Amino acid sequence: MARKNNKSIKRKQRAYDLEKERLEEQKIIDRKERREKRKIEQEKSKDDVVALMQVDEVEVEGKERGKKKNKRSTSSSNSSSEYVDMTTVKYD
Repeated sequence: MARKNNKSIKRKQRAYDLEKERLEEQKIIDRKERREKRKIEQEKSKDDVVALMQVDEVEVEGKERGKKKNKRSTSSSNSSSEYVDMTTVKYD
C-alpha cells in the first residue's frame, strides 16, 4: 500500500513540476511578445512624429509663401491706394 501512495505522490509531483515549467516558459514567451509589441508601437510612434513634422514643415512653407504673396499684394495695393483726383487737375 505504501508503494501505491509513493507512486501517486511521485506522479503528482512530476505533473506539478511539468506544469510549473510550462508556466515559466509561457511567461518568457509572453514577455518576448510584449517586448516586440512595444518595439513596434515605438516605431509607429516615431513614424507618426516624423510624418507630423513633415506636415508641419509643409504648412510652414505654405504660410511663408502666403506671407510673401501678401507682402507683394500689400505693396502694390499701397501704390494704388494713392488716389489722384483727375477732375481737379487744370490743363493749360
